[in-house]
Amino acid sequence: MPVLPLFTLFNIILILAAWQRPNVLESINQLQFLILGLCLISLSGALSLIKRVDFGWAYDLFLLGGSLVWLVYWREIYRPDAPLFKFYPAYFVLVSFVLTRLVADQFQRLDTEQVKLLRLIYGHALAHPALLAGFTLASLYYREWYVVYPIAVSFVCIRYAFAECLRQG
Repeated sequence: MPVLPLFTLFNIILILAAWQRPNVLESINQLQFLILGLCLISLSGALSLIKRVDFGWAYDLFLLGGSLVWLVYWREIYRPDAPLFKFYPAYFVLVSFVLTRLVADQFQRLDTEQVKLLRLIYGHALAHPALLAGFTLASLYYREWYVVYPIAVSFVCIRYAFAECLRQG
């Protein structure tokens, strides 16, 4: 199972829509996608405060909501057939697959020093979920710096994969 199943599934659907039927991206209701994305981001924030809920859902819903906002908000300045709408979802699926195979599924093979390093990176102040969420949301706003959003999403995915790996141990 992928590290972030809803986020990965949405990006697979987006890949199919962008490559097979580019006119689908033009016909989506922007207001509904934007409201849904903002609601998912807000819901993920609320879920992250509830300790009884699995934190994976908060990450997954946050990234899914961010993707919905990204799809709508960036369409205002980029054409629906722009390469970033084709390649970013493919990149996100690739990141999810690599993190699933190389990090989350490999905890049993890690030795003590690697686990210590993993905990050190996971606990670092720059890897705090609120900071990464703020970075990701800010990267959505700065559309002209189009490379920053996938980098921010990658950091969030890495943080979640580390958390999932440490939770197994």
